Amino acid sequence: MRNLKGSEKQIKWANDILNRMNIANEVWKESIEKANYKKEETRQKAREQVAALIEELNSNDNSSDIINKYSHNTKCLEHTILYMYDLAREKAQRENTDLSLSKTASYIDKNIEELVEKYS
Repeated sequence: MRNLKGSEKQIKWANDILNRMNIANEVWKESIEKANYKKEETRQKAREQVAALIEELNSNDNSSDIINKYSHNTKCLEHTILYMYDLAREKAQRENTDLSLSKTASYIDKNIEELVEKYS
């Protein structure tokens, strides 16, 4: 568990959210490796985008911010996995960069039930 700021209840809730998001991160990392990328440099860019997203997610130490920002889309692992694509797309738009995760997102869409079962 991370050292978060907030009440005991907020910290527990925020840690639950972050735990689901970190499990979803593992799903994305595995899926990047299994997705059908034609160019290795695109796969590497996808790895970097997911790593940057997780770094951003884990940089906040305020429980209430984490709860307010992420709780509505992270109620279960499946929603969290799918929500991470939305977060990555938003981050790419903010930074005005191309998103290299479409092949991975397609792989996840096709295999979501298996992935959720494996990581639950």
